[in-house]
Amino acid sequence: MADHNHFHSLVSLADCKTILGIDDREDAFAEFLLVSSSYAIEEYCMRRLLHKRVKEWHTNYTDLTISLKEYPVREIFVVETRNNKTATATPEYYKLMPETGSLENIPFLLRISPSVLFCKKMVYTCATQDAALRVTPTHRKYNNETIFIKYIAGYKTSEMPPSLKDACIELVAWKYARHKGKKLGVTPNNKTEVSLENKMPEHVKELLEPYRRKTI
Repeated sequence: MADHNHFHSLVSLADCKTILGIDDREDAFAEFLLVSSSYAIEEYCMRRLLHKRVKEWHTNYTDLTISLKEYPVREIFVVETRNNKTATATPEYYKLMPETGSLENIPFLLRISPSVLFCKKMVYTCATQDAALRVTPTHRKYNNETIFIKYIAGYKTSEMPPSLKDACIELVAWKYARHKGKKLGVTPNNKTEVSLENKMPEHVKELLEPYRRKTI
């Protein structure tokens, strides 16, 4: 199923409306609830969950093993060291664990071959994993140089894990019920505010617990 949302949401608007019985007259409010709930979930999980492009610069790594900040990793576009000279390398000079495209809910490790230590700069750019092999080594060793990585990580809305989808729907339903019951944030003069309270029910937190950021 293709993703039809044009806004930041873990669940499609159509699925949300069908599950919660929201009619077309409340599309704008349902979209607002989905976006605010999705951002609240990502903040609670301390990671970005939706499919997106990521750019990272790493300087502190051990034995050329780098823990990528976002996961699951769907595709790697560029891995390079920042130097004045260039030597190009291919995927055989690094290994992603788990493999690219895996939906495992664990941080991904990028392990770079020790042979890269003798390159002034390495660059890998490709659209698929079946790139042509090219390497141009030099003879100067470098230590902990900045490594730039560009990749795609996260879940598409259409493939969202059931627990994340349920958590988003539950949070939307909770906010929607509070709106209908006029249980929004209240000012000192008892006038209802437009914004929703920044809270999350305990049963939603339980659903999200497996997806909170892990570190290696």
